[in-house]
Amino acid sequence: MKRLTTMIMTVLFLSAFAVVIADSNSRGDRLKLEAFLNVQKEIQEGMSLESKERIVKKHGFTPVEYEDLDRRVRESPELQKQLREMRPDAERNKDNAGDNESNDLSKIAQDDSISLYRIFRKGGPFMWPILLFAAIAMGFIIERFIFFKRAKLNPREFIEELEDTILNGNLSSIEKSCEGNDTIISKIIQKGLKVKKMGYDQVERALSVAGSIEVATLERGLNILSALGNIVPMLGFLGTVSGMISAFSNIAAADQVNARLVAGGIEEALLTTAAGLIVAIPTLAFYNYFVHRIDGFIADIERLSSDILEKLVDENDKD
Repeated sequence: MKRLTTMIMTVLFLSAFAVVIADSNSRGDRLKLEAFLNVQKEIQEGMSLESKERIVKKHGFTPVEYEDLDRRVRESPELQKQLREMRPDAERNKDNAGDNESNDLSKIAQDDSISLYRIFRKGGPFMWPILLFAAIAMGFIIERFIFFKRAKLNPREFIEELEDTILNGNLSSIEKSCEGNDTIISKIIQKGLKVKKMGYDQVERALSVAGSIEVATLERGLNILSALGNIVPMLGFLGTVSGMISAFSNIAAADQVNARLVAGGIEEALLTTAAGLIVAIPTLAFYNYFVHRIDGFIADIERLSSDILEKLVDENDKD
């Protein structure tokens, strides 16, 4: 099961990583050109070198990367054509939006909602550990589902049959009934009845030990799910703090403050919070589901063990 869990988590994480990389390859060039176009619009004649570098960095470039892209655009007719095709759309959207800053923010949100990778990228560096923890949580959830299904925790027909046997039969018939059934409950009862000749205390101890071992097996990995469900929102909130720090840093460094200047940091803050909650909520929901299944199993074992011990006392009294 450990090997299966590791394999599932590896496959899920690699699949998620491949989707992100594939999406980034298909849209990466266009995103860079859009950012390049925005930099050109904001840079004005007479600006200081420091102000130009702030604008370049705000749109995700280093000065070296921007200069390299600028050189490639000047040397490539194909890139120039793409920019000409993009420029009318951008200008038309700007004219329709007017100078209202709230409309500008709406336009940004609509553009960014198109690409999953753009949303992921705008969430900042904390999106990567959130993605990793999501893959780990999904791996444990799938592995536990498979394990619980194979374990047959609460076979109602067998439990009803066993209760009827306990009520109307004897310990030998109970043991025979368990031998023909491959469930965790039957295995626990068999281990208890194997020492029935040694007396009440030994049977009770054997049932308790066997039950504890099986419960520990069922609970394996659930502590990790619980930890992930609590850690991931904290990562989201940490990303929120990082985004707000970025937004206020841009405000402090800018000569003039506008909504577009701080929108990136605020968007990063909200996206990481949302991503953390999106991962944490189902993780904790599945954790509580598994705990509920185990609690039901423990209740069945305790009830059946009590009935069997009572049956053992009755047979010993008859003897």
